[in-house]
Amino acid sequence: MSIGLGVDLATANARVVAVDDDGAVLAERDTSLPAVESPAEGAREQRPVYLETVTTLLGLVAADLGLRAEEVRGLAEVLLPAEASA
Repeated sequence: MSIGLGVDLATANARVVAVDDDGAVLAERDTSLPAVESPAEGAREQRPVYLETVTTLLGLVAADLGLRAEEVRGLAEVLLPAEASA
């Protein structure tokens, strides 16, 4: 059995989800991102934390998977819903 990873990056948070071939969630970690700042009128800026955040979340998911982390076969290249929408 293989495991796929999904990465969800948004303005306010980031999430990494590990799912098996049947779509069952095996591990999930998320975190809030820093608030978007407005350094000048009409401007919006988000600190560049995506790489560090995703790297940390991937490490946490790998730790949660334990030895099963070796079964990870890919990262989703398309949007995969991690939860049902309301």
